[in-house]
Amino acid sequence: MNIWKKTLQEMVRIDSVNPGLVPGGAGEQQMAQYMGERMRELGMQVQTYEVGPKYWNALGVLKGKGGGKSLMLTGHMDTVGVGDMHDPFSGEIRDGRLYGRALAT
Repeated sequence: MNIWKKTLQEMVRIDSVNPGLVPGGAGEQQMAQYMGERMRELGMQVQTYEVGPKYWNALGVLKGKGGGKSLMLTGHMDTVGVGDMHDPFSGEIRDGRLYGRALAT
């Protein structure tokens, strides 16, 4: 399995339901820690920190070699509720497709 598919599968398996959308939701801590670990593997300087109860950020910086422009990428780490979805965090791959709860947009 290629590294991108494996990473996406691992992310789907993390319960990061937004507690502001679903009371009792797990929040973002586990996802922030996971993202921090992946960024460290890429050689980034990483900080993970709580910005509110169950709301976390993961910040990775990769220094360039010159004085050129900077690039910033951002994204969500939380998911919406799972309702009555069957096994929303399985990350199962069937017929080349990954199944599970999608990230919130």
